[in-house]
Amino acid sequence: MEPKKLPIGYYVKQVDELLTKGIDEIQNEFALNRKGWQVLNTVFQKGEISRTDLQSLMKPFADLEALNVIVAELQERQLMIEKEEQLSLTSKGIELHKSCLQKQQAFRQKAMANISELQYETTLTTLQKMIENLQSKL
Repeated sequence: MEPKKLPIGYYVKQVDELLTKGIDEIQNEFALNRKGWQVLNTVFQKGEISRTDLQSLMKPFADLEALNVIVAELQERQLMIEKEEQLSLTSKGIELHKSCLQKQQAFRQKAMANISELQYETTLTTLQKMIENLQSKL
């Protein structure tokens, strides 16, 4: 007998909680959590980014107040600087990102084990369509 399937929201929430727990555990070694890692990684990927653009990208994960706290903490640790309204990583921040990224990649591989590229793309397409459906109704 096949187990009863739960609503998709259950699975989305469960995956998000497990991702957060796992990322918090591995990044804790570097005095970061999931949100701190996301900010560090976003700034690294962009090279330079305004607070406004960072806020837009981080909106699903952190409100403005939380984001400002994260940025202030990274600046206090001399990992990030703000110059001419642009945030960027210091050399110390780039080195930390490199160390964090190695752990993050191993975690991503664990999360994606036995999932084909087609399965992953189908999942993303489905979730994207659900977001569009729900946003158009609000």
